[in-house]
Amino acid sequence: MTDLNIGERYELYFYVYKDGSQIYSNAGDKWYADNENESWHFPLMIDEHTCELYGYAYLRIYVDGSFIDVADSLYMNTEEPCVPEFDITYIDPNGEIFDTSSISLPTGTSHIFLNFSEIGVGDYEVDYYWSSENGGNGWYYDNYFTVDNQNSGFHFNLSLEEDDCVILLDIRVYDRSYGQNRQIIILTMNNPAGKRVFS
Repeated sequence: MTDLNIGERYELYFYVYKDGSQIYSNAGDKWYADNENESWHFPLMIDEHTCELYGYAYLRIYVDGSFIDVADSLYMNTEEPCVPEFDITYIDPNGEIFDTSSISLPTGTSHIFLNFSEIGVGDYEVDYYWSSENGGNGWYYDNYFTVDNQNSGFHFNLSLEEDDCVILLDIRVYDRSYGQNRQIIILTMNNPAGKRVFS
């Protein structure tokens, strides 16, 4: 923060959200400015699986007995790595499994499998949407499944025409284990033009 009025009383408060969960709520500080510049640091854990990170902050000044005038505000929305914690694979008619980031999907119906083995045992919900130049479908909601020693993920199909080159896939995953309602990933994938492959 810069250009503060020395001697004035300020209040900073902010909110931060990560992958659908609120990390900070009305956090911040109040102080009398003894310098024109002030910094406020807060810890935030981000790894390669983080997809959505945003927040906003307000700086207020104390006037006539209350913090009422907004001296400044800031909105933050960053682009994070968003590496999925699960594998997105294609299962061909012979049962062979391929990583969708390394192959071109065939014309017709493709069997897609989201492998949750790395995430671990639990109850999950997947909401997903896919589209291509020639079609697609709206959102598919409320797809519940359990990962255990009998099942390691979620299956769905998508259909492609011969001249489809770009596939958009949106996936939202929620952990429903033990009554939770925790969003664990929001993933948007858009493959490069000219190849029928997820990026």
